[in-house]
Amino acid sequence: MRIFRIGRILRLVKSAKGIRTLLFSLAVSMPALINIGLLLFLVMFIFAIFGMSFFMHVKHTNGIDDLFNFETFFQSMISLFQISTSAGWDGVLAGLMNDQPPECNATTTEDKPNGDCGNSGLAIIYLVAYLIMSFLVVVNMYIAVILENFSQARFYLFALPLSVLLVTQWAVFELLLFSCVAFCRERYKFC
Repeated sequence: MRIFRIGRILRLVKSAKGIRTLLFSLAVSMPALINIGLLLFLVMFIFAIFGMSFFMHVKHTNGIDDLFNFETFFQSMISLFQISTSAGWDGVLAGLMNDQPPECNATTTEDKPNGDCGNSGLAIIYLVAYLIMSFLVVVNMYIAVILENFSQARFYLFALPLSVLLVTQWAVFELLLFSCVAFCRERYKFC
């Protein structure tokens, strides 16, 4: 709601062309940003499943604790979200590389095939692949989409008033959203 209040203030201030350009480029970028967000969720989903199967029983040390671990799907997603912001990935890597028997229990059981030890080689491959996929590719796509639409917005913004451009772009976004909802209702038979 506060964003709309800011929009009202910006409507009153006609001389703020830079902020108007930013708002227009954000409105034009919204469908592409949602697609990139879904792609990031898909990457996180796949890596969370792999992380659970590889590192479910790793001992809680360094960056692996009660909240950030790979024991459940939700905790795996939280850990991967933390890693995708490039905060604390080194601690998680150190916790997953804990494969020396003095720091971990290498006794195998039916539940824990590797005990509570990690795997150094697998941890490095897993985290490097995830960092490249999420942080270097997908997150930087957000920036690329916004910058591309910002350059286009500067070109189109001065031809029409802001209200006409925002209503037009929102109508396109709303049409896509409603068509997706209608398709899902037909296909999967839910309300």
